[in-house]
Amino acid sequence: LVYNMPAKINLPDWVDRERLKESIALVFDRHKLLKSSIRLEETGLFGVYDENTHIVFEEYEKGKEDAFVRPFDLGKAPFVRVGFTEDALLFDIHHIIADGASVNILLREIAAVYEGGVLPDQEAEYPDYAEYFYGLDTKEHKAYFQEMLKCDWEPVMLPETKEPKKGGESRIYQIPEDVFTEAGKYARKNGLTDTMVFLGAYGILLSRYTGRKEILSSIILQNRIHKDTKGMVGMFVNTLPVCLRVENNVAEYMKEIKEKMLGLF
Repeated sequence: LVYNMPAKINLPDWVDRERLKESIALVFDRHKLLKSSIRLEETGLFGVYDENTHIVFEEYEKGKEDAFVRPFDLGKAPFVRVGFTEDALLFDIHHIIADGASVNILLREIAAVYEGGVLPDQEAEYPDYAEYFYGLDTKEHKAYFQEMLKCDWEPVMLPETKEPKKGGESRIYQIPEDVFTEAGKYARKNGLTDTMVFLGAYGILLSRYTGRKEILSSIILQNRIHKDTKGMVGMFVNTLPVCLRVENNVAEYMKEIKEKMLGLF
């Protein structure tokens, strides 16, 4: 279930479950996007808001919560589920209406309401942002990517190990603290961000593995540029292509990466 974003939060015995449910319901009613579904019409796909949609709390016996995570019906609201086991809160939301930052926003709001806090009024919601976004003139942005993607790129083909594994696997490597610190110092000294430095290092790594000077990669942007989107629930994350031209002159290479990163916005 690639587009589900499930989470399980252990609940201490002292948590008032009825109060927690009331807090969740209040936060759910606060965000129109959580009450939306998708409708296919002749002119395209449309998001439809249903004010009569309410959150339903599911109950599961401990050890049987695997049934909680299942596909969403995109034609039926809501795209959010909440469940409880004997000692945990289960939460699932479809990626089409939320990103990682949205989940954190919802959890913070639920915690604030549970503690008796009052949430500030929302000046705008995701439908307002969508209307604003689709009204933008993107010609200059499109031209930027068309020019960048004229690079001589090929799919990145990494050398196989002596005994390649079918289906592949994921591995997590941890950057030593001293390396991360030095990378940060290099970034500050040269007017770069940490992301720029590590993207540059990633390009050099792929260049060494493939023997190519031009590498087509990508970068994920949180994309919450407008101030009104900082506390807004919605799907803002965007994956954008970046063509890296790995040069022998590191200073020039990093300068070009900086220009390309800034051009993404």
